[in-house]
Amino acid sequence: MLDVAMFSLAADMAAKSGVAAVADYWVRVGRTYSQRIGTENFVGWPQFNIATNERRTCLTVEGEVRVLTDMAINDAEGEIIGYVYALIEDPMVAVYNRWINIMGQAIPPIDSQIIDYYNQNVRPTAVSSFDPMNQTFREEAAGALTVGGTPLEALHVAGRSRLGVRKIYEPTLRILSLEERLIISLLRDHMAVYALVEQGKLDTTGYVKAGGLQAVA
Repeated sequence: MLDVAMFSLAADMAAKSGVAAVADYWVRVGRTYSQRIGTENFVGWPQFNIATNERRTCLTVEGEVRVLTDMAINDAEGEIIGYVYALIEDPMVAVYNRWINIMGQAIPPIDSQIIDYYNQNVRPTAVSSFDPMNQTFREEAAGALTVGGTPLEALHVAGRSRLGVRKIYEPTLRILSLEERLIISLLRDHMAVYALVEQGKLDTTGYVKAGGLQAVA
């Protein structure tokens, strides 16, 4: 019942402080959660990817993650500096389903209000009202992972809602030189796509962090 109560909590917070306060709260929850994990060190990408497949990294707390080994990310010298990963099911899908089954009613309007606020004022990547929390966690937790001694950073690529709504983040496509049609095909069987790369190896100009609060053009 606690996770189902999150919708009621969000609606109550919005009534008292506004939708912006709720979005900010979920961002802070994601940031706090990321700060509670310890550092994880891996000798190289093969070891990290094996750990991901076996759900032995902090990011796989969200669910089963597929390593897309045919989508390695290379630097200018051709060295592998990261990979693209796909989360099969968003962990919050179960929350939505339980609300409907237990409460016997549609998802409260606060859900779409948070999604709209975040997409308009932070970055256009949310397909769930909990995405401000999940995406912030993923990006900030990545810094606790090291491969070959180098900390990682997570770049959000795309997401799909339980109802099939897609959001593809154009800045990441440009940074990683990914084709939109390929990402659309991945979203048929996965609900979130992101990249993990070694920090400082790519020019991420134009990429707005999930926890950013400035408006995005």
